[in-house]
Amino acid sequence: MRLIIVMLVLVAVVAACQKESLPYKFVSDTKPAGVRTAAQIKTTDAVNKVNAQVTPAAISWDCKDSDYGDNTEARGIVTGRNPDGTTFSYEDECFGGILLENNCIDGKPESNKVRCERGCQNGFCI
Repeated sequence: MRLIIVMLVLVAVVAACQKESLPYKFVSDTKPAGVRTAAQIKTTDAVNKVNAQVTPAAISWDCKDSDYGDNTEARGIVTGRNPDGTTFSYEDECFGGILLENNCIDGKPESNKVRCERGCQNGFCI
């Protein structure tokens, strides 16, 4: 009988110590996957510049970025021509506090999601 009482007490203690689920989420809990901060973008951009000097692009694309890469402090437009001859144009856009930063990597258009710490407006972090 004592063993059963001790077991029940232990179960009650363990249940009381478990993490309580909150009815709300913090902003940091809702960070979308793949979102990088502006500081991470700048570091990655520096690494990409070094890699671009070492490794030439294998496929020739025509791609130009008006804000010259992962520049979260300026609105940019990526324009160019695909290998099949069709053209493209992508503008940097804000979605709440997330910036969709378009740029050219290895001569191809690519997009990154960046969380703007002070908000996003008109295609750049403020």
